[in-house]
Amino acid sequence: MVKKITNFIGKEIVNLHQAAYILASFTLVAQLLSFFRGRLLAGEFGASLELDVYYAAFRIPDMMFIIMTAIVSVWILVPYIIKLEQRSLDEAKDLINSVFTIFVVMSGTILVLIVIFMPVISELIFPRLVETELGYEFIMMSRIMCISPFMLGISSFIGSIIQTKRKFMVYAMTPVFYNIGTIVGIIYLYPIFGLQGLAWGVILGSLMHIGVQIPTFLKTNLVPRLKLKVWSKNVKDLIISSIPRTIEAITGQINISIVIIFAGLMSAGAVSVFSLSLSLQGITLALIGASYALAAFPAMSAACAKGDIADMLKHFTTAGRHIIFWTIPASVLFIVLRAQIVRTIFGTGNFNWDDTRLVAASLAIFSISMLPQAMNMLFIKGFYAAGKTWKPLIISMVSTISIPIFIFIFFYVFQNSVIISEIIESTLRIEGSENSNILLLPLALISAIFIQLILL
Repeated sequence: MVKKITNFIGKEIVNLHQAAYILASFTLVAQLLSFFRGRLLAGEFGASLELDVYYAAFRIPDMMFIIMTAIVSVWILVPYIIKLEQRSLDEAKDLINSVFTIFVVMSGTILVLIVIFMPVISELIFPRLVETELGYEFIMMSRIMCISPFMLGISSFIGSIIQTKRKFMVYAMTPVFYNIGTIVGIIYLYPIFGLQGLAWGVILGSLMHIGVQIPTFLKTNLVPRLKLKVWSKNVKDLIISSIPRTIEAITGQINISIVIIFAGLMSAGAVSVFSLSLSLQGITLALIGASYALAAFPAMSAACAKGDIADMLKHFTTAGRHIIFWTIPASVLFIVLRAQIVRTIFGTGNFNWDDTRLVAASLAIFSISMLPQAMNMLFIKGFYAAGKTWKPLIISMVSTISIPIFIFIFFYVFQNSVIISEIIESTLRIEGSENSNILLLPLALISAIFIQLILL
């Protein structure tokens, strides 16, 4: 029975739509668990300093994850493995062993340094939170969560190899198990260890993220081992290709971090409002944009490896049409039912009506950018499949630079134009709220997203 289950989970899936639907189905389960986690947190803390600390504690580990997983990322490693396997299996295995060794050494070193200097880093990035009564908890949570990027990096490496075999089901299951671990942290570890128990729940989720892939991974015949001599032409080419991808991914995290840093300078709860609305709008991006981009990526990479650009474009346009078809009605639905969605998912305990109105208003703004975000993902994966990693990097950097500019522009407008601020508050139904200026944060972010789409 166990063998039948593992064989079913680890079967190869070639059809684009079947792969996308499998990825979307498990993503939906993962998102529902994520919303349940958000509901537990919102009910326990409301839009408060404690919840601000929890969400802000992810920022440094998330940045570490991008740096650590540069060369083991699905988007970088998959095209190279596919190309080398078509030429020589031994070359592919040698590359995998070298990459694994480099990752373990590099990531272990970064992890130790970040943990040691976490108080200094936290003070530089989130001075207001460090100065609060929860400053020590914030630093300790950040330190604990820093273990997660190393573990998720191992999982990403395993997932990259699994993706080359188009075993989408087991890869799609990983976020489900991760969210289960974080929920266990809230329900069982928080009452025992306090806020740090939430961080240990993240570590548990990371362990489960790895564990679910192990049985399928062991059957790929590409299990890595550490080696002393890691440098080769293939490794050199991979690292050079990973540099723009790494910087581009870092800019994505910087985009969110910039907004959260500005939110941290506002009233208590601003970080929570932004983070909760961001997580809600992410369901469409994860279900539709990420699913189709991920499902099309191996096929686009294989077509590019053969030099068949027409076949690559066929997969690209098919995925793009389906993204447009599903995302537009989802965006409209989120805008119309924003308050009901927020209240249904987060409306419990200490999460009051004013919190609901602000998160719903922020969600409505984010919903406008759902299609651009989804298409950005597909465009970027198309560039990566073709080996053109520098163009999306330059475009992402332009988008990142524009965010603080938009924040200052919108802040100036909010402060100096009563008519415009009243129109926005009335349209989004947050009249009388003392924290309506929080909305300039999602406005700035989606403005940068539209710029990125146009340039791509």
